[in-house]
Amino acid sequence: MAFRFRRATLFVALASLALSAAALVAPGASAGAASAVGWLATQQLADGGFEVAGFPGFETPDAVAGIAAEAQADGSWSTAEALDGVLSVETVAHETALRALDDYADGSIGVGQAAKLIVLVTNPLGLDPSLFDPECDGGTGVDLASILGNPGTDGTYGISTAAFNQILFAARAADALGGSIAPATVQVIRDAQRPDGSYAYNGNPVDDPDPFAFDDSDVDTTAAVVLALRAAGIAPGDATLDDALAWMLASAQRNAGTGAWQAFGSDDPNATAVAMLALHSVNPTTYATQLTAGANFLLGEQDVDGHIASPNDFFSVNTFATAQAVQALKLSTIPDGGTGGLAACVDGNLDGVPDDAQPAVDTVPSFDGDGYVTVASNGGTLTAVSIDPSGEVAPPTGVTLSHELVGFEITGLTPGATVTVTVTFHTGLTDTKYYKLRSDDTWLDFSDHAVISGNTVTLTLTDDGAGDDDPADGTINDPGAPAVVVVPTSPPVTGGIVPVVADPRGLTG
Repeated sequence: MAFRFRRATLFVALASLALSAAALVAPGASAGAASAVGWLATQQLADGGFEVAGFPGFETPDAVAGIAAEAQADGSWSTAEALDGVLSVETVAHETALRALDDYADGSIGVGQAAKLIVLVTNPLGLDPSLFDPECDGGTGVDLASILGNPGTDGTYGISTAAFNQILFAARAADALGGSIAPATVQVIRDAQRPDGSYAYNGNPVDDPDPFAFDDSDVDTTAAVVLALRAAGIAPGDATLDDALAWMLASAQRNAGTGAWQAFGSDDPNATAVAMLALHSVNPTTYATQLTAGANFLLGEQDVDGHIASPNDFFSVNTFATAQAVQALKLSTIPDGGTGGLAACVDGNLDGVPDDAQPAVDTVPSFDGDGYVTVASNGGTLTAVSIDPSGEVAPPTGVTLSHELVGFEITGLTPGATVTVTVTFHTGLTDTKYYKLRSDDTWLDFSDHAVISGNTVTLTLTDDGAGDDDPADGTINDPGAPAVVVVPTSPPVTGGIVPVVADPRGLTG
């Protein structure tokens, strides 16, 4: 059956992604993550961010990482799926979390904040950290990599060891930028370890006996150390890593009965989530039992509205526990060592206005996660989707589709209106023909209505006329793809081949 345009709502899309996940840490984990992201969407603020607790930069980066993780169709990480997932969670005014983070980065952020954005936002979404400008309002944008800078001879990036977690993020950011973590930074991490293998949030290697010092060893920081050491390429067998893992797995930190890790003596979803991410980074097979138990705990703490309950809800509910829980429930591995080639300002048609702020423009990831396609119309409201052509009827003999099939629907047109649509393939284009797949599962050479220039195809379409596959007045539905045609030297002896129509003028559908 030929492609029929369909665009799922956020919640339906999330559910379908959940069902296709390749590896689940526990039954219901993906469904629980989808429900959690659904709840996160209800907490989105007017500026697109998630700073429910009112501390800029605290919740939104993790919310982005959680939504990006939920958007993964399988165990491998696709930055295209991640970005599309984050952009799909928006306010009624089309504000996204990236818009809020743009404003945040435009302020006077420091090294630790820039590192957090690199680790949780630009690297997972494949964005360029040297040009962070999702709102398309800052010219050259914010250069997060320059703010991070270099670690210096002491390995601290100029960050006080009292802000030890910022040093850990800086180390992971260096890895995410494609570099290596400096030996001096690794040594700073080693020097902060306590004799029992644990770490404290302030990096103090000796516990202050004063009960009001609030520098006890904690699971969150120790797990963050494991993530940083793994980013540095340190493997089991290293004493620092092994001792940190042993402390995390000890009964004093982990409630074997519930599967949870604890904070301040209570089962805690944040501690559990970060501990799970740390164990997964070491070896998901070795720690499969603990990962499954941790996921079951998180699912058990999930309320009917989708949010993951936390002991800290006593003070006020925020999104932090839920966002980190989604990351742990999905446990997708974000690739390291890539800066990402896509500018953070998603302006696929280069008109200076963010695509998601324009009803007639849509930029979507390629079906295989490799690149993006931008579709723009000079009228109506447009929604696009990239389709794997292998799932559709094969094109005629001699016709080769070198790109995906791009489907789009334009609504809100005056009946009988003619529109111009541009389809831009950001991975390049060398084809000379354009073929349309019609609703009767036949292909039509639509090249007379298409102008191919560079990496863009410009189509001329008419409602209920050439190029329209939708009988409804005021709506155009048009799946098609660029193609290369090789004319056979002799007629092929095959039956049922749909003839190549050289001149489609006057044809509809």
